[in-house]
Amino acid sequence: MKKADSLEIQANILTKAMERVQRKNPSFSLRSAAKKLEISPSFLSRLMKGKTKIPLDRIDDFSKLLKLDKISENLLLEIHLDKKASSLASANLSSKSNTMRKYEELPETHLDLLEKWYYIAILDLSGCESFKLTPKHISNKIGITELEAKGAIDFLTNKKYLKKEANGSHTKAMPHFRFPTKESLSYIRNYHKQMLRKAFEELDRVEQKDFEKRLIAGVSIACNPQKIAEAQTMLNEAMYRIAEFLNDGEKKELYHLMVSLWPISK
Repeated sequence: MKKADSLEIQANILTKAMERVQRKNPSFSLRSAAKKLEISPSFLSRLMKGKTKIPLDRIDDFSKLLKLDKISENLLLEIHLDKKASSLASANLSSKSNTMRKYEELPETHLDLLEKWYYIAILDLSGCESFKLTPKHISNKIGITELEAKGAIDFLTNKKYLKKEANGSHTKAMPHFRFPTKESLSYIRNYHKQMLRKAFEELDRVEQKDFEKRLIAGVSIACNPQKIAEAQTMLNEAMYRIAEFLNDGEKKELYHLMVSLWPISK
């Protein structure tokens, strides 16, 4: 990763994290953040503008104060990788961050995208061949009513989540995005509930052709609870890498990839 690119990523992560905190606590300023971090406001300003790197031994402090998720924290760690290092750990971290750098972090003001499961589905459907931004086409492709499809089209175009290209086609305004969070939010919970219900519907399809097109699998594990956080990060990053793999080449179908890891014992 080039130094300029890495510092731009750092600036983006810190700026958006600061904005998220300030939306919940308007009195949280750059000066107050600097005081909590025990650094000067001018130095924090330089970090947020991508003028210099966060000291490696302070990344954890920034992560806790700004409530960074593990993916953002790993991106900050990757900035400190020695390009000449040959260790497997460094190579793996660099590979992961190459994938994650593509994803724009969306603030909570965009959580309305999750209100209906088919809003994001339509955005990604626009990346498939022969996509048409019509209620009939969308209804046929993802199984919603034409009235629902029309409402979704109006929402996505008015909010500028879909953009019109020069050739008249429509595509996602933001090709890659994610919602970073370190707390449970109702919009995100409700979205996953909607997608779980879709998974239940898929399990009711019992023909062999349906079975061969899906993978729904699970395993129970007697686990070491101290490894849960690391396992969550591994699963999360693997999900994005698989998405990138499936998105390469000719795109004709829309899939949903969901990962779950939750406690059975109480």
